[in-house]
Amino acid sequence: ALLDRAQALISRVVEQESNPNPRLIHTLATMCEVQEARHLQECASDPSFNNTNTRGSHTIGKLASLIRENDDFYDLVFSKFLSDTSYPLPVRCASARLLLSIHDAFS
Repeated sequence: ALLDRAQALISRVVEQESNPNPRLIHTLATMCEVQEARHLQECASDPSFNNTNTRGSHTIGKLASLIRENDDFYDLVFSKFLSDTSYPLPVRCASARLLLSIHDAFS
């Protein structure tokens, strides 16, 4: 259900390329932040949990893969929105937040 919701948000952002809604991007960032926190909490509570090796199979890894594998979304948000100063500051900030929220999952 979470991945389906994320996919729906990704599709909406791509559809609204000319006038993106930063709330959609912030919602994705929040989803990623929550899942990253859950993953870290699980790692902290179980010393045998290897933080790096398990991230890909955890929901945060799946979210990061969903984002990374959607070329249109990835290029739009992390290249165009971040570098093109014609986009409003809230869109650029939301894009930066999303990038930071999944950075560890990309590693």
